[in-house]
Amino acid sequence: MAGQIFIWWLVSTFFGLVGLPLSAYLFRSLPDGGYPFARAFGLLIAGYLAWLLAMIGLAPFNSGLLLFCSLAVLGLGVGMQLTRRDQPAPRDLRGWLAQLFPGWRLALGYELLFAAALVLMALIRARMPDPWGTERPMDFAFFNAIQRSGLFPPHDPWLSGYTINYYYLGYLLMASVALLANLDPGVAFNLSMALLFALTALGVAGVVVNLVLLASRGRAQPAHARARVGRAALAGAAAILSVVFVLLCGNQGGALQVMAGTPNVLMLGGADMWRAVQNGLGPRAPLTLLEPVESDGALTTEIQPADTAKDFNWWNPSRALWDKSREPGSQQKFYSITEFPAFSFWLGDMHPHVMSLPFSVLALALALATLARPAAPVFVRTWRGWAELVGIGVILGSLYAINSWDFPTYLLLYAAAALALHLRLGRPAEGEKPMVMWALLAQHLLLVGMASLLLFAPFSMTIKSLVGSKEPLVDVPVLATITKTVGLLAPKTPLHTLLIIFGLFLVPLLAVVAAQGLRLWQAERRSQALEAMPWVVLAMVPLGALVGFPYLFLLPLGVYALWLALRAPDEPALAFLLLGLSLGSFICLGTDIIYIRDVFEGGNTRMNTIFKFYYQVWLIWGTLAGFALWWLAARWRDLGQALAARRPWLLAFRIGAGAALALTLALLAGALVYPRFTVVKALTEQAASPNGLAGKTPRQQTPAGEASIQWLRDNAPGEAVVLEAVGSSYDGNGPGGSGISASTGLATVLGWSGHESQWRAGDPEALGQLGTRQAEVETIYASTDLEVVRGLLKKYAVAYVYVGDLERSRYDPAGLDKFAQLGSPVFQQDQVVIYQISR
Repeated sequence: MAGQIFIWWLVSTFFGLVGLPLSAYLFRSLPDGGYPFARAFGLLIAGYLAWLLAMIGLAPFNSGLLLFCSLAVLGLGVGMQLTRRDQPAPRDLRGWLAQLFPGWRLALGYELLFAAALVLMALIRARMPDPWGTERPMDFAFFNAIQRSGLFPPHDPWLSGYTINYYYLGYLLMASVALLANLDPGVAFNLSMALLFALTALGVAGVVVNLVLLASRGRAQPAHARARVGRAALAGAAAILSVVFVLLCGNQGGALQVMAGTPNVLMLGGADMWRAVQNGLGPRAPLTLLEPVESDGALTTEIQPADTAKDFNWWNPSRALWDKSREPGSQQKFYSITEFPAFSFWLGDMHPHVMSLPFSVLALALALATLARPAAPVFVRTWRGWAELVGIGVILGSLYAINSWDFPTYLLLYAAAALALHLRLGRPAEGEKPMVMWALLAQHLLLVGMASLLLFAPFSMTIKSLVGSKEPLVDVPVLATITKTVGLLAPKTPLHTLLIIFGLFLVPLLAVVAAQGLRLWQAERRSQALEAMPWVVLAMVPLGALVGFPYLFLLPLGVYALWLALRAPDEPALAFLLLGLSLGSFICLGTDIIYIRDVFEGGNTRMNTIFKFYYQVWLIWGTLAGFALWWLAARWRDLGQALAARRPWLLAFRIGAGAALALTLALLAGALVYPRFTVVKALTEQAASPNGLAGKTPRQQTPAGEASIQWLRDNAPGEAVVLEAVGSSYDGNGPGGSGISASTGLATVLGWSGHESQWRAGDPEALGQLGTRQAEVETIYASTDLEVVRGLLKKYAVAYVYVGDLERSRYDPAGLDKFAQLGSPVFQQDQVVIYQISR
């Protein structure tokens, strides 16, 4: 296993070296020169170029194409570094290293963090490595299919004759590493999860370190070496803390179920939740609920506390938001998904929202680099400007192709950063007109928006949207188009749910807002309307509860944070933190007003909307929270001195800061309950799988099944269609239907129809085939009419028919024996036979 991890690390380092010169140019305004983002950026830009060439049919997607694209990216980056005008070209190797590396100590720290995160997640995956269970089969199928597709768009392994209608760029990037590493597919799949974890950890740490370094510019450096080491240690602690916040912490649901003694505590109303916690910490007697709760047909009227620490329910914290039914008198409740990265990596599903994490952090870094620029970008006047525009467009545009929900969020963050940049640079001198700044800002954002859309136009043109409904909510022109995709919400989220999910991050972020407000008030001593906004925010908390809209306070909070950000043009790190808080506030507020209509619309109306947008807020706020704590610690003395002349304010500041610190520590302890009873328990009590990282599907559990899958991998052409029994969604503990296609990446006539119905929601033609295909697969296996079967095999261009234990358990021998008359066996071992169909 150590050798496999090393190979994976080596390939990821190769992409890091490939992307380093271009990353150093694109992120040149950051103090560390973008070093921690080189791996993700190198993989993204090389993968993008390979995807584009395969998409337009110039070359098949394989390891050779990836190497060619990687060398092209490296050459472009070196060329841009050699022709930089903002600094002289390096004359020797030492000069090159100085230009590309932030210093050996910082670079070593980044590398150690990346390696530790990679090994940690590899060890976790080695304890449950099988790429089967929950929804991993679909991930494994896409991951393998992309490697077998050649030209793009890649074929759909679960619907032969069609291409993947899903956000597949993340799978392609992980497949790129797999092609160069040349490891067993099961091993590569698990190490892909480890790589995503490690890239996210490295990126989060990089963002925080750069925030700290930017915030430290212009501040007097300690004279003593010990003080300088202490300041560096504090910065490192902030970076590590943010990594813990984002990737290892859970929400407070884990702590609540341990305290209350019931895994269902999160579905209770606020009063019952408080009573359950009190009872769990006290007598632990049976507790009758004030508001009985019905979910999935079961009515809960009483809680029987148990030892939930011993039998920890790791799933329930990912369902922390529950909406009441809108039907009068109904006690039914519906959950929304409140997944967080620690849950995602523990679960092991390599879904788009997980694969987008390191590239979302890359977009965060891009916004920060934009905010910190010393001058506005000039995109279209030089070839370097064009190349920079392409790099920005690839980073932002890729989010649509990896996980479409992320694209508008990070485009907005980039736009806010650009606004703050142009406000700083566009301060008109005496006699100048400020209109020039707005024109430059509009040009800047127009070019970036067009680049991010046009660079991924081939993807957009070959995918049919998964969201939206056939029927509009309002049948009026224009409104009909909008309401096919967006609906208005009736249920509102209680305030305690926000604190359970985001309280750990909100406490230090709100403390920064309060402290910055005090700084401005003390420095300017003048009354402005927006300076009263903190009182408006506080007043909106009880008012929101009174009118049934607890999140109402997020509106003035978002406005106030945005105003403070734009009032701090010379403090890019602080401005960035405030922009992130503002954006997250508006996102949470928005999910309580509207929802995106999709196939899950119904009882769980906003299940997916909450899921995807709260996941973004977790990443943004979690990253910023560590820096917020550093900022408060670093500004503690300055704030105290500024308020020293006003003793009551100084006393209030110290009391508030102490309370915020105590609350943060308490919430951190609660958030660490989740990894304590999942990751720590597994690493200390659970042995690694005897197969190591080589996860196996149910079809591979026998020697014959293992050998048959390997034969197909080695001998079947990538475009071949292999018929197998149709699987059903979530049959991870079942017989492994659709596992041949998932394991090999070869297309089958029909895989999991439930998932195909989700992916084909916007394609009536494909959607209408699912039932027919399922029936005709049954006919092919069961019928003894050779002509009928021969016609169906030809209809779906079936090259191979797989007959294994699953098929023998479902169909009569007479139906299976006929394949010897329709083709010839090319593989046969024990109960497994693969027939090649005669043409």
